[in-house]
Amino acid sequence: VLIGVATSTVSFGAMSAINHRVSTGSWDGVGEATIDGLCDGIMWGGIGALASSVVGAVKVAGKFDSTPIGPDFVPNGQKVQQGVNPKSLIPTKDLNTLDVQRMNNAVKYAGDKPIIVDMSGKVLDGHHRLKYALTKQWMLVLAIRRI
Repeated sequence: VLIGVATSTVSFGAMSAINHRVSTGSWDGVGEATIDGLCDGIMWGGIGALASSVVGAVKVAGKFDSTPIGPDFVPNGQKVQQGVNPKSLIPTKDLNTLDVQRMNNAVKYAGDKPIIVDMSGKVLDGHHRLKYALTKQWMLVLAIRRI
C-alpha cells in the first residue's frame, strides 16, 4: 500500500512539473505545480489503497459476486463512491469491442482498483472492469476525478 501511494505521489509530481513546463514554455512556477501534483498523487494513492482494502474485504467475505447491484452513481457526490450500480455509468468506449482476454486480465490484475470517472459519471479508466461488472452484475468502487 505504501509503495503504491509513494509511486503515485512521485508520478503525479513529475507529471505536473512536466505538464507545467510544456504548457507554459517556462520553468517559472514549476515548484508550485510540482507540489500540487504531489498532493494529487497522495490523494489518488490513498483512494487506490482504500479501494483495494474495501474490495479485498468484500472478496474475503464472499459477497462480491452475490451482492445485488447497488445505488446509482451520484454526480457531484463523494470523491469515492462504493457499491455503485455499473449501469449508472457512461462508458466513453464501445464495451462491445473490448477483448474478452484483456477484460479477464484487467479483473485479475487490477480488479481491486477503483474505476475512474469524471463528475458526470463518464468512465475515464476501467472500461474492461466495467464490462466485467456489467456481465457479472457486480457493484463497483469508484474514484471520481474532478475535471
